[in-house]
Amino acid sequence: MINERGRWGVLVAAFVAVFLIAPVVGGVAGATFQEDGGDGNETNASTDYTLEELRQLGPHKPGTPPSMRPSGEAGGYWVTHVPTGLMVSDTESNRVSAAPGETTIRRGYLYLNSFQGWDAPRQEVTVHLVAWKPGERERSGPNGTYTERVPVDVVHQTERVTFPAGTYGEAKVPIPESYDEAKYLTMWIEGKRSETQWVYTVKTSKAAQEIPLSTAGGLVVWGGWNIGVTFLLTAALTIVGDRYLLDKIGRGPGVSALEWAFFGLVAVFLGGFVYYDGVIDTLVSRPYLLGVLGGLAVGLLAITVFSDDGEEALFLQFRPQDARAGADGAGRLRVANQVHTVVGRAKDGRKAVPRTGWLPALARAWPWSDATPLLEFDVHKQRRIESPTRDVEMPDDAGIWERIRTRFVGSANDGDEYDVVYIVDPLADDVVQYQEETFELYSPDLLEWPDEDAEPERFVRGVPLPRVAWGTIGAGLFALGVVYAATAAFVGSSTWATLAVCVLGVAFFIRPVEGSAVVELAPAQFDVVVNSAMNLLEGYSERQDAEHFQEKWHRSEAKRRAKARAESEQKDETIFREIAEEMAPERAGDDVAEVSSDD
Repeated sequence: MINERGRWGVLVAAFVAVFLIAPVVGGVAGATFQEDGGDGNETNASTDYTLEELRQLGPHKPGTPPSMRPSGEAGGYWVTHVPTGLMVSDTESNRVSAAPGETTIRRGYLYLNSFQGWDAPRQEVTVHLVAWKPGERERSGPNGTYTERVPVDVVHQTERVTFPAGTYGEAKVPIPESYDEAKYLTMWIEGKRSETQWVYTVKTSKAAQEIPLSTAGGLVVWGGWNIGVTFLLTAALTIVGDRYLLDKIGRGPGVSALEWAFFGLVAVFLGGFVYYDGVIDTLVSRPYLLGVLGGLAVGLLAITVFSDDGEEALFLQFRPQDARAGADGAGRLRVANQVHTVVGRAKDGRKAVPRTGWLPALARAWPWSDATPLLEFDVHKQRRIESPTRDVEMPDDAGIWERIRTRFVGSANDGDEYDVVYIVDPLADDVVQYQEETFELYSPDLLEWPDEDAEPERFVRGVPLPRVAWGTIGAGLFALGVVYAATAAFVGSSTWATLAVCVLGVAFFIRPVEGSAVVELAPAQFDVVVNSAMNLLEGYSERQDAEHFQEKWHRSEAKRRAKARAESEQKDETIFREIAEEMAPERAGDDVAEVSSDD
């Protein structure tokens, strides 16, 4: 269980980390490709070209790259470009062939490559680039007015490029940019149009837009203002909302770190690879969304950190109807049990049994409803919860939880697996009558059908005519319109606005199902049975202890007697040896030695 200091430590660490990388992320999102504009020029002309000539492709030799156009006997021109994507930079290894008619140019430039022979001199060419889209125009003729298909929104741009002498040459060619819509791009080399014409689609990524930055300090200021401030505001508001929300729902989704990692990988994969262009365009046009996303990420972390871990509650129910016992009391007793996580709800002080997961958490947080499964005891009879007897001391300020005599509290310090144990009525049908919080489909009352005794004008030939709830329908359409307009203005994307409208539309047809957790506690007198069992166990323990100490005494006494007997035998043996030595005669050798000594 994380203490309060640890919770704040994790949150502050995430806060500091995201705020420090905000300018860097802002620089990546707002960084631009500073391209050389060359000596090109642009002109608008909508009547100089026809669709047929702009769609015409130059000749292509089989076996060569799709963009290859021949030049002379052994030379040729071909086009390459750099795709957009996560961690894709403009390097030589990332340049790929641009197949005419199939490639969409996402950057504001492309590369024109040339090979004219090993001894070819330095070459300068003029490249024509025409951006256009198909449209219609009315014309007048002998037979009246008719509509003709012509190119519209035409932008003609020319660029002078230079290729070095001999070997291979490569030149970066800026192209007309188109950020808001896709356009066609027709490209050819002046004097060789019929031989070197290419046609592509242009939809420039907004990541290539220029921002007015010239120094590293300017980049930091831009990122801090556009992302850092938004991040701080979003994170602060989200954390305040989390604390208010936890007061209602009791605890957060309670998902594991592995699930968080999975969602993170999915988001990176979808945003960085599958929908990279759309995501990066949205972030570049609205850079403050990076701060909003960072603040929401901190908010999700906060709701996980500040959630109450709750207490593990074990509900036990002795089933005498399933007992198998003999006359001597020996046998088997079935004990039904369930384990639930119980948390306290700060809103009203009640205890709840929430389910883990995002969907249950959303059901508990649903506005204008309270689907949290609250722990309720069957107290319709006073015998369920009674005041303790006079010989049991109870604090004057003890609440209802302390007065439940069939509730036993564990100790985390002793390594108990369960924090609290409840004894359930043996005659109850279920251990816990638990109803999970979830969602169900709901049909709004858009039609009001008349009763049988309604006014006659509500019937036509006996057929009831319903009344349409135009007010409800109008309010729903108005809410959808407001959500669409607000999302489109905030995000700058009609796709996200449509998605928000779809989510709100689905919310109109679902509603949360209220959860519940009803327990029939054992009668208050049941604690006498528990105490009797405890006294019996204590008696067995005392008897076992007595037998144990008695056995130890016998062993000690046996050792003492064995030691005393050994000491007695050793003493008798010593005395016997001393008497034997005194009674033994003197040896002759000893006398001779003594006489010789006198002499």
